[in-house]
Amino acid sequence: MARMLNLPPSAASLTTSLRDLGYSLETAVADLIDNCISADATDVKIIFDMSGTSPVFVIIDNGRGMNEDQLIEAMRHGTTDPRKIRTRNDLGRFGLGLKTASFSQCRWLTVVTSVNGIRAAAEWNLENVERDNAWNVAVLDSEEISSQPYINELPNSGTLVIWRDLDRLFEHETGDKREKIVYEKISNVTRHLALVFHRFLA
Repeated sequence: MARMLNLPPSAASLTTSLRDLGYSLETAVADLIDNCISADATDVKIIFDMSGTSPVFVIIDNGRGMNEDQLIEAMRHGTTDPRKIRTRNDLGRFGLGLKTASFSQCRWLTVVTSVNGIRAAAEWNLENVERDNAWNVAVLDSEEISSQPYINELPNSGTLVIWRDLDRLFEHETGDKREKIVYEKISNVTRHLALVFHRFLA
C-alpha cells in the first residue's frame, strides 16, 4: 500500500515565486481595494509617504474590520475556497490577493484592523520567512499596534494595510530618477483606479 507523505511547500521558495505572478503596482493596489469594497467600505484612503528614510504605502478603509481570528485567517495563503458562492460585492476568489498583491510590491506587509474599537494586527516579513523557511506570521501586541504609521487614522471599524520595504517600487534607483519613477507609477495607479472603480467613486 502506498505511503502518504505530507509535503508542505518551502516557505522561502514559494513566497519568492508568489512575488512574480505578474502584478503591476496599479493592479496590486486595485486588488487591495477589492478587499475594501468586499468589506462594505464607503471610504478608502490611499497614502504614499516618502517623507522618511523608509517610505510606506498605506490603504485605510472604513469597512467591517476583523477580529483577531478573522485577521489571522485572512493572512493565511489560500484562505478562501474558490468554489464558494460569493456575494455581489465580494470580488475576491482564491484567498491570495492580499498577500500576493502586497508581496509583488513590498517585502513587509502589516495589517491592522478594528471592530468597534477593538484592534488586532498581524504581519508578514519576508526577511523572517526566508531566514526561518517557515510560515510564521507575527501577531502584534497593543504596544506594537499603537506604533504603526497612520494608526490614528484607522476608524472605529475598518482596516489599515501597510506596505514597507518597497523594493519593487524604486527599481534600485536613487535621487531624482527614483522620484521620477515613483511619480510615473503613482500616476498609473490613479488612472487605473479611475477606470476600474469608476462606479464606486463619489
